[in-house]
Amino acid sequence: MTKLERATRRAIREWYEEQGYTVKKIRHVIPRAYVVAKPAARNLVVAVPPCDAPELSSGSDLGSVTMLQFDPRLRVGDWCSVAYVTTEVGSGWAAIPAVTMKD
Repeated sequence: MTKLERATRRAIREWYEEQGYTVKKIRHVIPRAYVVAKPAARNLVVAVPPCDAPELSSGSDLGSVTMLQFDPRLRVGDWCSVAYVTTEVGSGWAAIPAVTMKD
């Protein structure tokens, strides 16, 4: 796991805790994704570059994921960080504004 992936895990955990949820597991961390659509008020679609998530871009899946939990500041055209999160009440994909690191 890279430093950026660890920073992304930490940022997603902190975001969930701010929302009042307890995170049990974080899997499939994708530090870079691109918001391509917001088809409804509670949905967000992101595209994942194949180099960042090879498991999503294999087979019939074209590397896009629909988010049900996301930071409301995200808009179409923004870069974001994505992970699959399990909490005490459920699980699903989540997106937050892109995590960046300074050297």
